[in-house]
Amino acid sequence: MAASSSSGPSKPQELEARVITAAQDIINRLAQILQQPNTTCLPNAEHSHEHSGGQAQTPKDTVQAEMARSAGEVFSVSLAQGGPPPCFLRSWCYQFLATGNFDVLQLTKDDVDDTEYRSLIEKVEVADNLTDLTEDIVSRGYTGLVKLDKRDSIIRSIVVHATVRLTPMLQQIRNGMKIYNLLEVIGRHESLCSNLFVPIDENDDTAPDADYIMSILEPELSERGSPRHAKENAIINFFQDFLENLESSDQDKDKKSCEYGIQVLQDQEEYWISKHQPPRMSVPAIMQWLTGQRHKPCLPSERANFKIHVRFEHQYKDTMPEHYICYPLVSACTNTIIFPVAHMNSYTEFTDVMTTAVTMGRDFSRV
Repeated sequence: MAASSSSGPSKPQELEARVITAAQDIINRLAQILQQPNTTCLPNAEHSHEHSGGQAQTPKDTVQAEMARSAGEVFSVSLAQGGPPPCFLRSWCYQFLATGNFDVLQLTKDDVDDTEYRSLIEKVEVADNLTDLTEDIVSRGYTGLVKLDKRDSIIRSIVVHATVRLTPMLQQIRNGMKIYNLLEVIGRHESLCSNLFVPIDENDDTAPDADYIMSILEPELSERGSPRHAKENAIINFFQDFLENLESSDQDKDKKSCEYGIQVLQDQEEYWISKHQPPRMSVPAIMQWLTGQRHKPCLPSERANFKIHVRFEHQYKDTMPEHYICYPLVSACTNTIIFPVAHMNSYTEFTDVMTTAVTMGRDFSRV
């Protein structure tokens, strides 16, 4: 199996180096600090900005090291190359990125994700006496009289204090987003670009499912009614079942469908196991394996023309009579996959070959 990634806009070598070395740590931190509740757009973000006490703290190290600036550069480079978009921000965070003006933001208590601040807000809302909370309230920026009839003002002050402390990091992100003029673009088209940064709802329309992948397949089939045509149709059906089983397993958090591939890795590639984490099988992972991206195209025009070309190789046994196994050949540049028909006579064979190919060929090389 061979593949190559699709080309994108050229970029300076120093920017590419900074992006590669800083991107994972930066985005993991940002995802935890800024993302919507229950949003899992980015992996391994949980607890990434917490100190030993399990409570969130102001990311001073991120600001001082200007890591957030690199995050803005990551946003720009990713969008310039077709995605995925950084769609995990709170609405107020995006508004600040677009305008740079904190005063115009319409903040509510729902915009506070920090556990300490949220806990204090909840206590203020239900308290019959604020005396015991005075020290915490004052330390969160409130300067007026701590009285029950000032409850709304106190909560507003806590909300502002919780959000304003993130503005230095957001300002650095804005500076990074000047790459490819992204900051200028979202400034001119704030509403139009909002969906690239702020999740609309819990249903992420950018994530592909089995039905989506099947809908964009363009198979090159043999003459209808021929034996080859029947085999090719069977493989297409196997592929659909394979994707649907992955989707079902992912929804049920059941990884039985990839046990074979993991076992192969354990038996044949001990070095891989010791040095690398085996990739998790999922429908988006298959999409990434086929096309180089694990998301639907961002623009409607690109999405309408996005296809995966499917070809079938019937000649393997003629050209290589002594071989006993072949794997699909994939080109991410042309969104093309070539299935070895001779080794996919049953769904079990198809699953075994595909699982091994995906789990062991994620580095765009031959298995």
